[in-house]
Amino acid sequence: MAIGIGYTQTAILCGRLPSNIWRVTHNKCVNGTALFRCRSTNRPVTPALAFLSRSGIMNKFEVAISTLFVGYFLGQATDFAKFFYSNHRKKNAIKVEVQDLLDEFQYKTTRIEEIAKMLSDDELLNVPAPGKVHNVIYQELFPEVSPYFSKKERELHKSFNGSVEQFNGGVDSLISEGAERFRKNLLSLYYYSLLCEETAKNVIDNHPDYRLIEDEGRLTEINARVHEFGLRYALDDLHEIR
Repeated sequence: MAIGIGYTQTAILCGRLPSNIWRVTHNKCVNGTALFRCRSTNRPVTPALAFLSRSGIMNKFEVAISTLFVGYFLGQATDFAKFFYSNHRKKNAIKVEVQDLLDEFQYKTTRIEEIAKMLSDDELLNVPAPGKVHNVIYQELFPEVSPYFSKKERELHKSFNGSVEQFNGGVDSLISEGAERFRKNLLSLYYYSLLCEETAKNVIDNHPDYRLIEDEGRLTEINARVHEFGLRYALDDLHEIR
């Protein structure tokens, strides 16, 4: 607006406008901005538009077409910004859920250790089983936004949520297979919980090139921890879990 005003006023002062531009006259100033009105219609017009239309540079049809295209591209830009922001929020919500689930699995690991300790109590009648873990946000949003993750990021998320399914399957086995397999299933559930912790950390730290299954050193550490846990509470004949 300021550029149009300056250009128009300069042109008027220099006498370079066509004669019909004089039909647009200076009216008043509002907040330091010059306003113009057409003498024939008494309608307010912007200095730039007055100059272009009165000088013959743009006719009414051209102004209308220009306005249409500007409005269209502004609308497209707004829609794209909304779409980008919506995807960003959904992807961030999935990552926040993974952080919450990491905290939950750390609690589950501690809870499984407490349950194993309770098994040594001969007077204990019932042993509470750990509950399942629910990744609701992932189930609802990931199919929608997965194309906007990189391939390696998708693999990280799928690896973590595959571990979650293993853990929940272990909970089902712990409950359904009876007391004779309870200790063995508890040992397996302990392993699944540790696995979920590791895969969740990979998602949170965004290490797309890292694969836990390829990290023999870390897998050895996890198996050693499971082995020590089983020995401490005499849970079952011990073996490596993969």
